[in-house]
Amino acid sequence: MKSMTGFGKGNGETADYQIEIEITSVNQRFMDLQLRMPKQLNDLEALIRQEVKKVLQRGRVELYLTLNEKNAAHKEVIVQWDLLVPFLKHVEEEASQR
Repeated sequence: MKSMTGFGKGNGETADYQIEIEITSVNQRFMDLQLRMPKQLNDLEALIRQEVKKVLQRGRVELYLTLNEKNAAHKEVIVQWDLLVPFLKHVEEEASQR
């Protein structure tokens, strides 16, 4: 983006994921970067902030990152019953005491 107010959108893909990034900015004296992204990418937040700040110095910036898994329909769900059953019993006990 060349001006303070702007909008941009891009997408890409890897072998496993489709990625979409939207960025909007409005004029503001200082840098205020808001990230909206899936929780599984929280470990990358500092890196993303660092990269954005390399090219943007100020403004209210909102970055939306969407991650879609290509083969999500082929996932197998495994329930760990030995952990789930005692937890549910505890929840039921707590609920009955209220």
